[in-house]
Amino acid sequence: MSILSDITDLSSLAQHLFPNGKLVRGGTELRAGDVNGSPGSSLSIKLESGIWIDHNGGEGGDLVDVLCHRFHLDYRGAAEWLRVNGWLNRPSRQYAPAPVPRPTPAEPEPLPCAPSGQPLPYKLAERFARSQRWQLLDDGLHLHPYAWPDGQIPVVVARYQLAQGGKQVRRLGWGGKSKQWRVGGTAGLHPLPPYNILRLNQHPEAFVLLVEGERAADAVERLFSNYVGVTVLGGSNPAAGTDWTLLHGRVVHVLPDADPAGGQWCVRVTAELRAVGIEPRLLVPQEVYAYLGGRGKCPRGWDIADPLPPRPTPVDPAPESAAVPQEPATPPPDIHTPLPEGAIPLGATDHMSADQVDELLQYLTGAG
Repeated sequence: MSILSDITDLSSLAQHLFPNGKLVRGGTELRAGDVNGSPGSSLSIKLESGIWIDHNGGEGGDLVDVLCHRFHLDYRGAAEWLRVNGWLNRPSRQYAPAPVPRPTPAEPEPLPCAPSGQPLPYKLAERFARSQRWQLLDDGLHLHPYAWPDGQIPVVVARYQLAQGGKQVRRLGWGGKSKQWRVGGTAGLHPLPPYNILRLNQHPEAFVLLVEGERAADAVERLFSNYVGVTVLGGSNPAAGTDWTLLHGRVVHVLPDADPAGGQWCVRVTAELRAVGIEPRLLVPQEVYAYLGGRGKCPRGWDIADPLPPRPTPVDPAPESAAVPQEPATPPPDIHTPLPEGAIPLGATDHMSADQVDELLQYLTGAG
């Protein structure tokens, strides 16, 4: 005879053992994190039968197994615990263990993401803009897909340029019960690839320029043809769980925005890269700004996608003034010409030490 059939109230016993559990399915099922009663939902307990399944590890059992695990008891010891605490309606009966069928571990589900080649969710992005009553500029919607090397796309970032000025950014995630694109549906999709991995794989010899935001990453190849721009979901506030191992074997340069948030971002992504064995090199925004032809101090918040300030228009000399021969001005570098093979723009270091990170942060904090 199984002891389960003589427990006075399986539902009450389950809730006694899992006080932090959550009742679901109309009160017929209790969810918890594990057999120890931790918060969560991977452990499912059927209250009518007292059978549980841990969907995280593929294990299962009954409430007697929970008692044995919690209090280090054997089956007869668990029966005695139930008897002493008044959970048995036949306290004098002797019980022998009854085997509980263990569920067959399910194959892990693949990461929910869009199939390779699936069209990007323009219609969803457009519908969302209309629902928010946003007035967009012509060509004011840009989609930036985050793809794995096999072409699967778990997340797309939608960037909206508003007609009244400013921008809005939303994430579109693939998955959920409906297996479709959803606004903000990125929960559970980690880890995620860095942005532009497919483009990087098309250029095996290219350097990586890690920047803040998809717009800046897209601008990199317009400036340097031997670089591919890469970024991480979230821009200056990157999402956790980026698979940086996809950059193994590459020379990685990091270019933050010219502001304190850029310094914090640089410190964070550098630490994450080092944690997977990648030693990045530092590009200082002021030096890159000057290299691209910018005059004076780099504007606060400048990134590589921003236009350079216009040069002052020279004033013609007055007719009566004597013409003074002028040395021809040195033209700015042709930014559309690729850098010499192996060259690193000004300001880069071979290795970024902790002191150099601190110096960068101090520099960016004081950027005006």
